[in-house]
Amino acid sequence: MDAPAAITYVLALDLGSTNLKAALFHAARGCVAEASVPVIYARNETDGAVSHVELDAEIIWQSALTLVLDTCALAGVEPRAIDRIAVASQAQTFALFDDAWKPLTPFVSWLDTRGAPYADEIAAALGADFHAHCSFSSGMAEMQLSKVLWYRREAPDVLARARHVALLPAYVMWRLAALDVTDPNLAAMSGLFSLQHGAWWQDALMLSGVTSEQLPSLTPLGLPVRARSISPELTLAEDVEIVLAGNDQTAGGFGNGCGEDDLVATLGTALVAYRFAGKEPGPFSGLGCWGPYPGGGFYELGVRNHGCLALDWARDVVMPGQSVGAFVALAQRASAVRTSPTCGTSGCFYPERMATARAWIGPADPARRALAVLEGIGFSLRQLITEDMEVSAWPALVTAIGGGSRSPFWLQRLADILGCPVRRGVGDARIGAATLAAADARDFVPPAYRGGAAEGQPLYRPAPSAVAHCTALYESWCAHQ
Repeated sequence: MDAPAAITYVLALDLGSTNLKAALFHAARGCVAEASVPVIYARNETDGAVSHVELDAEIIWQSALTLVLDTCALAGVEPRAIDRIAVASQAQTFALFDDAWKPLTPFVSWLDTRGAPYADEIAAALGADFHAHCSFSSGMAEMQLSKVLWYRREAPDVLARARHVALLPAYVMWRLAALDVTDPNLAAMSGLFSLQHGAWWQDALMLSGVTSEQLPSLTPLGLPVRARSISPELTLAEDVEIVLAGNDQTAGGFGNGCGEDDLVATLGTALVAYRFAGKEPGPFSGLGCWGPYPGGGFYELGVRNHGCLALDWARDVVMPGQSVGAFVALAQRASAVRTSPTCGTSGCFYPERMATARAWIGPADPARRALAVLEGIGFSLRQLITEDMEVSAWPALVTAIGGGSRSPFWLQRLADILGCPVRRGVGDARIGAATLAAADARDFVPPAYRGGAAEGQPLYRPAPSAVAHCTALYESWCAHQ
């Protein structure tokens, strides 16, 4: 049996869609510093029904570099003191690189939908058991496979020149430590990996025109891998280790102790419901995403692209230039006036209709519209759990993480919409990544943010009268969908 590792500092990176974030954890003192930088999109536009969403590789790297340096500076620690760097990330976002890791393309975000026309081709080529191999049930537009296929059809010369087809975290790890690696958790979401075979999926590779040699090596979740060489832009120790923590939802769920009887909901750019699904492999439902969970077993998640992304759009419409806090306060004022629980009277908001004239139904009063946004995202979460994930045994507890979890009012509203207790989680994907990275370390206290452990957070319990109101309004919301 291996001796416990001697770990003092773990740096956790969360490469999200809205912000790139870092946190430095000490073995005895927990989180000693954290930092965040907004994600800068080089292109974010919609042409008809197709969204083109891209990021610049060098800007991504410079942002990650800034995060490492700033977090260490805030803690008064030199980068060479870091023993391990744990990386959790958004999935699907990728770029093509030449042999010297020079970008041939921008990073194409998971939010980009240019791959939508190839869903039928993927279904025809990869068969009815696609979901048994891939985390997702079909070749959806957001999937890496769909957009690699777009390059094969629309820009074959660029794909032919590519030596590396790299997900965003693989690129950051290459720049940090000269490691071209990914984990099965992230790979399984790409459409290029087979969960059945535990390897890159040859049928999918043949369809895409990509070979396994162009893809990263596969490394298990939580396994420390020593850096091959260190970025000259950082003074990291030569023996620093990298730990892969999977997609940001898995890291967030793991860090919040996600069990079989509860559920973790992410109120971030996307709206996500996440659960530990047990030891037997999936798929567990027709639309639910599934894959490997840290330490063994499998997870299931449901996702809708329009979570706080829709909230931000609505805020700009209702309260241009105002903060999210001001928007929530406006919504709270509307909640003090009880109305008939119908879309025509109370108002309803549909996150998936953001940026259209059909986003709201009912009153145009700003406060009522603000409340409808929070409720509409909550209704979308309820529908995601019951219909997309087909969860029959309702969770005993929902733990909320992400930017939206900061609002006590919204958490109480979610408890009333879902009809079960809701609690704010501890931190985000960074705490899960750090927990996973230090799993084999002796004397490393499980990481905690200064806000305290999850069990110390207030519990928002559903109020029977509010549950009845929200249930009736949810039924009206569904009827107008």
